[in-house]
Amino acid sequence: PEDYGDVDFIGLTARVVYEDGEEEILSAYQTGEDGRRLQLDSSEVDLEKLGEYQAKVSFGGKSSSFTIQVITEEEYLKPYVRLNEGNGQSLELPEGVSKYVFTPLTSGEYVFCLSGFDGNSTAYIEVTNAAGNYVPQYNYSDAECYSTTAVLEAGKNYICCFTNTTAKEYMFSAVKAKDVESLEIVTKPVRTDYMVGEEEIH
Repeated sequence: PEDYGDVDFIGLTARVVYEDGEEEILSAYQTGEDGRRLQLDSSEVDLEKLGEYQAKVSFGGKSSSFTIQVITEEEYLKPYVRLNEGNGQSLELPEGVSKYVFTPLTSGEYVFCLSGFDGNSTAYIEVTNAAGNYVPQYNYSDAECYSTTAVLEAGKNYICCFTNTTAKEYMFSAVKAKDVESLEIVTKPVRTDYMVGEEEIH
């Protein structure tokens, strides 16, 4: 039986050679021509303990394995470029997805902003913790800037994931927003009465 565990098998491919000499390249979660697919097993991997583990791939009674390394957060984040707090940072983003590390100096709500759009490219930012889990955030954009706001904890590592349609240099800022003391509604919307069953707000 399959046991994916917490291991992400996306990107894995395996070559299957049949007895008649035919070959087939299968990727994780893909169904082959005869309706079968790779059996993926990471039941021996313990992400709570440092060390090396074997993940198993099986098909048609044959199997192979590869090594999974469970390493410290510090080691895991070594390849990532670190972003700094502040305004006016030049950031050269490649086409596609790129990831950077950000470690806030103080706790609070942070605003990440990309600017410098020329009408030929689009880019957006998503923020996760070091383990890859998304941090609650909200996004907004206009013709000049794309922003993401998230509440972060001082000293913790976060990953800023940029998705960009065209390789381009942007201006980037990562700034802690002012803490809000209070909020009150000054003026209500023009319309506050709605008919029961109304489907759209105009």
